[in-house]
Amino acid sequence: MPSDFRDATSDLPEDIDGDYGWPIIGTTLDFLKDPGEWWRQSLDNQRRTFKTYAFGEYAVLTCRADFAQEMLVDRQKRFSSWYGWQAFLGTHFPRGLMLRDFEEHRHHRNIMQHAFSKTAMRSYMGALNPALGEGVDGFAVGEWFPFFPAVKSVILAGATRVFMGADETDQQALNDAFVDSMACVDAVIRVPLPGTNWRRANSGRERLVGFFGAAVARRRADPGDDMISLLAQAKGEDGSTLSDDEIVDHMIFMMMAAHDTSTSALGNMAYELARNPDWQDKLRTEVQAIDKPAPEYSDLALMPLTSLVFKEVLRLYPPVPSIPRRTTVDCEVDGIKLKANTQVWFNAYSLHRDPSLWTQPGVFDPERFNDERQEHKGHRYQYIPFSGGAHTCIGMAFGEMTVKSFVHQLLSKYRLELKPDFVEQMVYFPFPKPASVVPIRLVPLTGAS
Repeated sequence: MPSDFRDATSDLPEDIDGDYGWPIIGTTLDFLKDPGEWWRQSLDNQRRTFKTYAFGEYAVLTCRADFAQEMLVDRQKRFSSWYGWQAFLGTHFPRGLMLRDFEEHRHHRNIMQHAFSKTAMRSYMGALNPALGEGVDGFAVGEWFPFFPAVKSVILAGATRVFMGADETDQQALNDAFVDSMACVDAVIRVPLPGTNWRRANSGRERLVGFFGAAVARRRADPGDDMISLLAQAKGEDGSTLSDDEIVDHMIFMMMAAHDTSTSALGNMAYELARNPDWQDKLRTEVQAIDKPAPEYSDLALMPLTSLVFKEVLRLYPPVPSIPRRTTVDCEVDGIKLKANTQVWFNAYSLHRDPSLWTQPGVFDPERFNDERQEHKGHRYQYIPFSGGAHTCIGMAFGEMTVKSFVHQLLSKYRLELKPDFVEQMVYFPFPKPASVVPIRLVPLTGAS
């Protein structure tokens, strides 16, 4: 943690509306009750900007596309990602790439980029496809089952093989450690008292450090073609390498991001495809045309309709619905005057549903992303499911590869059905997922093996 870490300023702009809520807890409980509805009610319909006090922070909230562009491009280094995320993830997911700033961030990203090259991605497909295929084959068939937890287990198994080259890992123990660590995000009490989410998160973090520390040691001694091995060998422009502790921090963060965000995307994708059987049929025709048990890396380009659906799902359910930053200097951004050390929460969820930017924003319509309409290009920063600027998600291509491989292997064998009259209610924090079990049924296709 930087030695000059300070609490965010409470000196917020006087010319925007706000609600500081109850003493001490502010609007935290209102937010946790229904984050999506809280954002909708809080953001001013005219200026799309608001201020509040929650999770121990005074903060400015906004969802304006012009603000997103200035904040994410940030050539003047006015917005700190580390200080923005610190209150939520800094204690339990410290020093991941997203929690580094400016030159330090650029230096680490430059080294890590070797693990996300096209050559690396092609090699990852060899480990990813079998893991996803085995997971799909293990799903319950012909009966209603909870899709989200099932797909989460499959994605974690795939990520484990790709990141560490391991298939004998205790997946349940690893998943439990990640789930416990993420309890820090919505913890109301942020000290490790017995029985608190904060203490649970501390335990999860300790287990993850032990697990990944041992994995790095193994790969230093016996490198393979997995991601840890590539990171251990990667060098920056100055010839420097990552230390064991740095690799552990990066791997914990990337593993969490990879399997939680992909689970969110695939779970919501399955829900929308089950609700929209015409699109499900289109994607099935597309994957069947490839005529392979699983796609090769070169086949991903042959799945443009899957890309459209993936983009629309990320618009409706952005995997990181809120992007926090903190100002480093006094500045004016998109007409809003901010003091140095002001916490800002940018809401991608509301941006992606802004009726001034999107046609019928609440409607599932993948064609809005096709070459003819290109609705997402009305403003350069109206669509930011993977953030933007220097902090654009380094694993963006890996995420799409995972989704396409999974969709190919699922739809080439099964038809997805949603239980009649089921209506999904979402929880948008920390990742978009259903508030209750989504009952999906897989019906085998005639002639599918």
